[in-house]
Amino acid sequence: MTNSPDRPDLVAIAAEAELEVGYAETARAGAGALDDPSAVLATAELGYYEAELTSLREAATSLSAWEQLPE
Repeated sequence: MTNSPDRPDLVAIAAEAELEVGYAETARAGAGALDDPSAVLATAELGYYEAELTSLREAATSLSAWEQLPE
């Protein structure tokens, strides 16, 4: 995921995070009834994972946009 040895490929990181967010949303939607304690825990964990991925995607997108600015 790098476009040079020193710099991460931020666009690729953002795209991969977006894909993983979709997987987490799909898994969370099928987690089961909220009266099942294991389903509640799984839903909470997936929500946390989704939030982390969303933050990663937004950070990578912002940094990529910043890097594209003329010097």
